[in-house]
Amino acid sequence: MGKHTRKRVRRLSRRRMRGGEGECPPGYTRRAGYVRRYKQSVLNAGYDVERDGQIVHVKPQQRSVTVSAQCVKDTGLAGRPKEKLGVLQRGEFIKYGYNYRLATEFRRNSLRVIISKLGRNKTYHKLLEAARLSKRVSPKAAKVFELDANWIRYSHKV
Repeated sequence: MGKHTRKRVRRLSRRRMRGGEGECPPGYTRRAGYVRRYKQSVLNAGYDVERDGQIVHVKPQQRSVTVSAQCVKDTGLAGRPKEKLGVLQRGEFIKYGYNYRLATEFRRNSLRVIISKLGRNKTYHKLLEAARLSKRVSPKAAKVFELDANWIRYSHKV
């Protein structure tokens, strides 16, 4: 390996990932440090987090925690696409029982309800827009949205 031992290379790359030294490795971008402030309800009750495959209940000791700058995985282009197909609102389909994690049968039943309320064109375009916006952040969700939009397109003749 030349003048660097494996141990030294591993240590250097770990230090780089934490953001200790200027540049981030390829495929990563630097996220600025920030202060995480907990609400009173979280301070009182705590929250669950997964660590090493086990769910652990955490109760913060302080009102706020400083999170240092770190290297995070680069998810691609910053911001949102310039042109929009439809107006999206967070949780708009959830109130009708739609969730991309559900089985196909349950999603399609929910989509039938949504189509009866909003219309097939509006539903189709909202699903396509959700697929476009979540493509880099959550590819699995984007794929499900696109499959559902295509189902509407071919079964309801959009």
